[in-house]
Amino acid sequence: AVIVETASAQCPELVPQGKRIDDVVRRMMDVLKSMLLRLRPPGIDELGLVECLKALVSGWSGGGRTRFDLEITGDVGALSEPINVSIYRIVQECLTNVSKHAEASRVVIKVQRIAHSNGATRGDQIDIVVEDDGKIAGEAFAAAPGMGLIGMRERIAALGGELTLKPRPDKG
Repeated sequence: AVIVETASAQCPELVPQGKRIDDVVRRMMDVLKSMLLRLRPPGIDELGLVECLKALVSGWSGGGRTRFDLEITGDVGALSEPINVSIYRIVQECLTNVSKHAEASRVVIKVQRIAHSNGATRGDQIDIVVEDDGKIAGEAFAAAPGMGLIGMRERIAALGGELTLKPRPDKG
C-alpha cells in the first residue's frame, strides 16, 4: 500500500507495478502466516495439550467414514511446551497417515504418561499408540519413505524416544 501511495504521488506511471508488488507481498505474508500456524498448533498455549488433541481428533471424526477415538491416561497436561508440540504433531501425522493409507473404519489414539520411579531417579515415559482396523498396503509401512514418518522419527528421537511401527496380528 505504501508503494502504491508513493508511486501515485511521485511517479504515477509506476502505480501498476506497485500494485503487483503489493499483491505479491500480501500473498507472501499469507503463506508465511499459514506456515507459522502449521509449526505451532493453534490454541496449545491457551487450551493445553489435552483440549487441542481432543479438537484435532474431533476434526478428523466429522463427516468421514472413519471413527476416531482418543484415550488419554496420566497427567499429559503437565508436560513442557516443546513436548506438547511434539506430541500434537506426532498424533496429527498419525491421523494423516491412517486417513490416507489404512482405509480404516475405526481408529483409536492412545496417549499415556507413565511415571517411573527407580530409587533416586525419576523419569516419565509418554506412549502414543495408534490402532486401526484398516489394511496395510504395499511395502511394510515401517520402511516407508514418507516425509511424515521421517518427521515423526526426528521428533521422537529429539525427545530421546523411539518410533515402533508394527501391524496387529488381526490387521491394522
